[in-house]
Amino acid sequence: MKDIEDKSGYSVGEVKTGKYLKILLRTKENVISDIKIIGDFFAFPETAIDALEAKLIGKNLKEALKIIDNYEITLVGVSKEDLKNALKKAFKCNQGV
Repeated sequence: MKDIEDKSGYSVGEVKTGKYLKILLRTKENVISDIKIIGDFFAFPETAIDALEAKLIGKNLKEALKIIDNYEITLVGVSKEDLKNALKKAFKCNQGV
């Protein structure tokens, strides 16, 4: 998992559903330019979150939500719906809405 040293310029989308999920997001012209998904949940296979982050780069919100819906991942502690809600919040925050 990559670390984001400088968190300035990132929007945050958080969801608390027993477990903690946070998405750090940078966009350029409503397209994801950088994303980090963190929290105290588990994902299988172990590389699934890193791979998902890579798939989301270059996508707008609608495309990203569809990718999450169709992505093969087993989540423990959070759901795909939680991921989508956190991403929506991060996009909304990024747009200053």
